[in-house]
Amino acid sequence: MKLKQNLFYLNVGILIILVCVLLTNYDSMEGITNMNCCGGIQLGVHYQETDKSPPEYIRRCFKSSREDGSVVYDWNSFPCTTEDGGQCCPDVPDSECIPTTGGGYCKSDGGNKIYRRGESTHSPYIRRGGDTTLDITNSIDMEDYFYDRSGGGDQAMSPEMQSFLDRRDRNSQYIQSHLVEASRNRVQRMTRLRTQAESERKTQQIKNTIVFIHLLFVIGFAIVIKDLIIQDIADFYTMLGVRYSEFTGKAVSP
Repeated sequence: MKLKQNLFYLNVGILIILVCVLLTNYDSMEGITNMNCCGGIQLGVHYQETDKSPPEYIRRCFKSSREDGSVVYDWNSFPCTTEDGGQCCPDVPDSECIPTTGGGYCKSDGGNKIYRRGESTHSPYIRRGGDTTLDITNSIDMEDYFYDRSGGGDQAMSPEMQSFLDRRDRNSQYIQSHLVEASRNRVQRMTRLRTQAESERKTQQIKNTIVFIHLLFVIGFAIVIKDLIIQDIADFYTMLGVRYSEFTGKAVSP
């Protein structure tokens, strides 16, 4: 009978260890790391690290000011201005930057807003003809931004306009050269993560099954030796009573 008791306590210990391991590894699955950049743009795909201004299709989601004849945007290129950061659609509660052909807008339940070029206060957004929403991960939606202006024309342009067009061309070239590759890498990453998640799910199911079977075994074993367990509990409380009596001086000397 003493052997049965020891086996019972051993199995209880094993069960506790299994539960601890199960809880420790329960959150081992990883999600997709998302930079969550304002407007959904990606560094090296939609803009360059050295850019001073956001891509044209989301520029109206940021405050800007005019300095020395040029427009300076309140925007960071590295690593990026995040969707929930203070620079993305500032002063527009619970908003989201939506890319459009006209420069984007801040979508909000309290009313859609835009920041006009060189202004630091938002204005109501009124959709006009030709200002359509862009899926910046779709090469068909973005094909209008894939062009080369090197041929140029004879019409003179201001330095500001020429600088703007040059920067826009550089951004467009980056988009054109990286968009397909980025989409392919994203698909591969999603496939890899799904495979990993499925493998970890199966491992977790095996662990759950082992713990469940062991729990059933411990419960069944406890039912078999329930009299010994009850006796041990009674002996334990009897011992506590004796120790308490000795501590308070109430123990009766033999």
